[in-house]
Amino acid sequence: MFVSFHVDQIPKTHQMIRHLPTSAPRLIKSHLPGQLLPPGVWDKKIKMVYVIRNPKDVVVSLYYHYKAIYPNLSIGLDDVIDRFMKGTSKLTTYYF
Repeated sequence: MFVSFHVDQIPKTHQMIRHLPTSAPRLIKSHLPGQLLPPGVWDKKIKMVYVIRNPKDVVVSLYYHYKAIYPNLSIGLDDVIDRFMKGTSKLTTYYF
């Protein structure tokens, strides 16, 4: 069975934040980078846990991701590191 939907029907995280309850305390989990969070997050004195993944872990994970998606692709870890550092990898340019 397949679920049919239109891309415009998927709510975007940054649009949903406006509709969250304003009563305290509240918790927001997001994959948005800090610069895309609403300005009020930075203006008010709030408690925040901001988790950033270690880039070394990201690049190794990316290497194994490439190997799983493209099993016939002969790419070494050094090549993945070079692409990651240059920002030319299609899978790592999402936030950059």
